[in-house]
Amino acid sequence: MACQAGRAGVLLVGEKRELEWLGRALEEEGYAVRPHVPEWTGGWQGALQRAREAYCRLRAETQDAFLLGQSAGAALGLALAQRHPASGLVCLSAPVWLKPCA
Repeated sequence: MACQAGRAGVLLVGEKRELEWLGRALEEEGYAVRPHVPEWTGGWQGALQRAREAYCRLRAETQDAFLLGQSAGAALGLALAQRHPASGLVCLSAPVWLKPCA
């Protein structure tokens, strides 16, 4: 889906099967949706870097960029939001505790 100027976008960070229905609903509301399934090669730092790259691409394409993470993707979303401005952050089923990932 091509982004349009002034359009809001959402980076969905988590497992595709878990977030697919939500992505469809957000697209129906007019959001540019970009799913991102974390790749854990290289551990947390590698996963965070790849999520950062996906988020930066979304920010370049849209006026407002939101982060929505599920499970470990919520932890990645929190780490991203600490370092990069986001229009909003939603964490679903976020882990209660993780080893420091920064």
